[in-house]
Amino acid sequence: MLDVFKQVNSAKLTGFVVWLAVRPIDNLSAAQTEAKTVTDPRIREYWNEDLSVDAAFMQTLNLGRTAFDTYLVYGPQSKWLAEAPSPPQFWMHQRSAKSGADESKHLNARRLKQAIEALLSQR
Repeated sequence: MLDVFKQVNSAKLTGFVVWLAVRPIDNLSAAQTEAKTVTDPRIREYWNEDLSVDAAFMQTLNLGRTAFDTYLVYGPQSKWLAEAPSPPQFWMHQRSAKSGADESKHLNARRLKQAIEALLSQR
């Protein structure tokens, strides 16, 4: 994701990173250490220890497993009107095929960048 932000030079682009407690080594301190690698001011970061954000996106994306390493793209007209997040206009993931993840949505930075640029042009 950070590479895509470097390539898309637009103040209209905003990103959110939600650090999750998925593995035993995941904790606030580890998230804070990783957060230091994210220096783009357009990106906001959050810590979600209880996985409530993950549960909401699992429901929205109809995933049977944790939604970590997932990239969601919302256009400027998107509004969340319910407790669960609205479905994104575009999304990709970095999950392995063994996890049952849809391989057609496996992260491709070029396609992700194209989707972002297309939605940014709608503003």
